[in-house]
Amino acid sequence: HEIILTTGTTCNGPYVLPSHNGGTGWILIKGKNYSSLPAPGTRVSLADAPLMPQIQYGEDGAVAHVGCFSVATGGQRYRIIGIECVENSNKVPNWAFIQLGYTNSNSTNTGYIILDRIIIHDRNPTHPSIRGVYGDAEIGYTALIDSYISGIKANGADTQAWL
Repeated sequence: HEIILTTGTTCNGPYVLPSHNGGTGWILIKGKNYSSLPAPGTRVSLADAPLMPQIQYGEDGAVAHVGCFSVATGGQRYRIIGIECVENSNKVPNWAFIQLGYTNSNSTNTGYIILDRIIIHDRNPTHPSIRGVYGDAEIGYTALIDSYISGIKANGADTQAWL
């Protein structure tokens, strides 16, 4: 199965990728121009962002725990290719741009998640973003491939690009 996002669009997350543990197929979420990105084995850069659709996180109120994507318990075999994940400067700072697992709970039977040639970055130097990709302890078989992460920072807080 494929979900193809049009280049030049900006979508507001969070998007929760649901349980998908039946069968053996993968669900691909990719930008329409993913074939124009650097070939597999070559890291993308900010210069590749115009070729990608954009997902920006957005939650009102307290710190957002789910940024652009999260994977629910039982979510398996997702491959996200050629997507740009950015902060929404009109919303509160986020916990993680991509949450492998949902709202900081242990997510059993979740894994086989591949983040391929994605860009995660914070565009606002005064807007803290605590984590790029966060995975619960129970997540299995995950990969971040040929991707670019920048701008992960928070004054007085522990931060990680990949945790």
